[in-house]
Amino acid sequence: MMIRKFVMVAMAVLAAGSIYGEAMRPLLTKENAFPGKHRFEVGAVGQYKQLNKKELAKDQETDVWWGTPYGRFGVADNFALFAKVPYGSIRPETGSDESGIGDVSAGFELLAFEDIFTYPFVIPHAEVFFNTGDEDKGLGEGKTHFMGGIAVGTVVEEVVQFVADLRYEIYDNRDNVASLAISVIWDLSERFAVLGEMKAADEEVNNHSYTMFFQGGLCYKITEALAINVYGGAGKHTDEDVVASTKISYAF
Repeated sequence: MMIRKFVMVAMAVLAAGSIYGEAMRPLLTKENAFPGKHRFEVGAVGQYKQLNKKELAKDQETDVWWGTPYGRFGVADNFALFAKVPYGSIRPETGSDESGIGDVSAGFELLAFEDIFTYPFVIPHAEVFFNTGDEDKGLGEGKTHFMGGIAVGTVVEEVVQFVADLRYEIYDNRDNVASLAISVIWDLSERFAVLGEMKAADEEVNNHSYTMFFQGGLCYKITEALAINVYGGAGKHTDEDVVASTKISYAF
């Protein structure tokens, strides 16, 4: 009897040691997917935006590409640190092209509460954006700024996850911005999920007192460690006509 218990405990320890961390699938909210204690996750987000700005009573189309490598490290099972290094390329319809590094950022995610069955959950998080991007080229804000938020999630029928993420961004050179994002993720299988997201912010753009953004996505886990997601969306009361994104992540 003692031998059987010992074997079962040993198998559980070995299995736990081989479990990979989970990468977050939504781009606008935080879900309870963490790298795991002393584990790493690396990846990159590629994004294309087609902007349509009104300049001198004429529509000015601009193509913008962003490539953002990132890394996450699990300090504990419920606490992760992360950093992002964006690189952008801006190509306006008229005028010169610009490219270079954007505002590098770093922050943390804390799984402050999680039910024994993993739902519901509460995740406070924060991020600092450093003044590394050239504001005159459109690659940065021109000032270091801060974002703090809290995400709350639950699940329905064990396969449909809902997340609400409330954030507040603090700026020195313009008005602060409050926003609320909501994500709905439907797990069709252990490897494949579809999602929809929306975000509303009290940000004044084009004579409107708020902005909205909507996107859908497909998430596929190629292996236990490797995942790829694709997204497509558009904004309302913003300059963003089309936004297409891809995220690749690897946990080890």
